[in-house]
Amino acid sequence: MKVLHGFKKVLYPASLILFCLIMCMFVSCNNDDEEPSPADLLVGKWTISSTTMDLAFDNKNLVQYLVDELGLSQLEATAFNDMLEDALLEFFVGTIDFKQDHTYTINMGGETDSGTWSLSADGQTLTLDADTIDETEAMIISLNSSTLAIEMTQHAEEDLDEDGITEQLIMKISMTLNK
Repeated sequence: MKVLHGFKKVLYPASLILFCLIMCMFVSCNNDDEEPSPADLLVGKWTISSTTMDLAFDNKNLVQYLVDELGLSQLEATAFNDMLEDALLEFFVGTIDFKQDHTYTINMGGETDSGTWSLSADGQTLTLDADTIDETEAMIISLNSSTLAIEMTQHAEEDLDEDGITEQLIMKISMTLNK
């Protein structure tokens, strides 16, 4: 009996230590949470909190283009620019809901639209409605669990002053969204 009792004295502390080591491994494994992927961070309902827009025609900002090409005064051109920006920015108010199944719903400017979304492998480019006439790409400036900053650039060609020469329009939109 004394041998068995001595054996228990050795085994009990050893098994207790082994049990503690196993528990520590399980606890430490649970603490090794992986960082969420950009796609995981993107999923959710975002509210547009701010938008800025820059318009350029043939490498001139809108005010300079209106003065140089259409003969408006600086005051008239600035007033027109401000009015146009205010009207355009009123449209960029609302929400975007990115769903786990890679679909989205946008409620913006009183209009609702839906489609599909994808992210580039590096998580830097967000594409809406890929391979359709409505395809839109946005560069992700920053993304975390509560803030998304994107930038979109749209190009168009139009003969704005009806002189037979097509002007190049570049519209750059920067948006910040919050969950």
